[in-house]
Amino acid sequence: MVMHFHLATGWISPKGKYYSCWPWDHDRVILDILFMDGHKKPSVALAEKLGYIRVTGKPKELFLNAEKPTQAQIDTMFDYKIKFKYA
Repeated sequence: MVMHFHLATGWISPKGKYYSCWPWDHDRVILDILFMDGHKKPSVALAEKLGYIRVTGKPKELFLNAEKPTQAQIDTMFDYKIKFKYA
């Protein structure tokens, strides 16, 4: 798997795709992603319900909303930790 991590913060979709964003831009980015996926009323709560994982870049709370990650998300989280030297 080839990952293109540009920034250390972002979102991981249930399919394992990493969407990087600036630390202050999580909400806008996920709203755009959900809208482009056809959701008429996108929200952060919807993203979390759908299983998106917020990546903070902070070692103590690196992955938020990751209680039940998919295997694709686990693979991406592993790649992320290697790329940004958290492993």
